[in-house]
Amino acid sequence: MNRTYIILGAASGIAKAVSRSLASRGHDLILAGRSQEELNLLAKDLETRHQVQARILVFDASCRAEVTGLLEASTRLNDAQLVDGVILAYGVMFPQPETEANLDLLALTLEVNLVSSVLVLQAFANAFVTRGRGVIVGISSVAGDRGRGSNYHYGCSKAGLSAFLDGLRHRLHDKGVHVCTVKPGFVATPMTDGLVNPNSPLCARPDQVARDILRAIDRKTGRIYTLWVWRWIMMIIRSVPEFLFLRTKL
Repeated sequence: MNRTYIILGAASGIAKAVSRSLASRGHDLILAGRSQEELNLLAKDLETRHQVQARILVFDASCRAEVTGLLEASTRLNDAQLVDGVILAYGVMFPQPETEANLDLLALTLEVNLVSSVLVLQAFANAFVTRGRGVIVGISSVAGDRGRGSNYHYGCSKAGLSAFLDGLRHRLHDKGVHVCTVKPGFVATPMTDGLVNPNSPLCARPDQVARDILRAIDRKTGRIYTLWVWRWIMMIIRSVPEFLFLRTKL
């Protein structure tokens, strides 16, 4: 069955892979992000390769007005029809020393990764409940599973997003709305360039993450780690006693 998904942060590495996977199944897309040039190139490629409709919507996640207007804008762009699903794939990650020294960067991290994400997903959730069906996928991070000195600002923004998605899933479990929390570990994308080893067996490719996300949508899974091994890695990290954990350099 042909559906229409809006991809928020569509120019990111993971989002591009998800968009290609959805388009290969014949689904239409609304590609939302900051760069009109990148979105146009992606839309043209998807339409040419997969004969789907790919429309673009330019917005800035740091602008509150643009974020709160996404539901209305996407509905208008989709011939006045509410989309079938929303996949949130945007975020910012600055080096921890920079956000410690620059509170404006810290505020931007929280605004983009947490506040804007919660506002836009809540708006779509309300609309989906009224209709009686819908899919919400939020890409969080394993960084939110336990605060660590090396990235606790980014981690707290993702912990908040994960808690929101968990609560939303709990509230909507009998409303016909599927809510999925995606927790990637290391992923080889432009955002992590120089921060992760792309050749590590613990590092996923964007297409692997996309495969896991589509499987979760198909199976209506509530929470996934990708790669799957991160579920067990984070279980171990969370179980380390505090007095020992404080001695680590994670």
